[in-house]
Amino acid sequence: MTTQQVLPPEINEPEPRHDATADQAETTNGMRQVKVHPLNLTSDLMSPATEIPSKAAVRAFNKIHRATQGIAAITQALVADAVARDSADATLSGYLSGGLAMAANVLAECVVEEIESLDMWAARRAAEERGMARG
Repeated sequence: MTTQQVLPPEINEPEPRHDATADQAETTNGMRQVKVHPLNLTSDLMSPATEIPSKAAVRAFNKIHRATQGIAAITQALVADAVARDSADATLSGYLSGGLAMAANVLAECVVEEIESLDMWAARRAAEERGMARG
């Protein structure tokens, strides 16, 4: 019995032409380009060189810590509810589980807003310091 080795196609070799889906688009050279969904985009908000006074950072991190503790507690309750649905245990009402999910979302938005606020504050402060250094 002999075995045949299957080699992958060349990376730069164009794929067969087909209709583009919501996740794909054809480029001008015929190569497939995958579109990234906006929810999957990531970027660094702050540079490692961003200077934030320790008092401002501590306040922000404490708020973020409290919010993430809330998110963790809510998601634990929702996971326990999902497990209970698979068994004969009592489950939360749909309204309550929906409200908990919304609360977790609000807490996550608070975390994002706190981080963005800290970044905007640091950017304003850096711009003010640059203005003072010039003037």
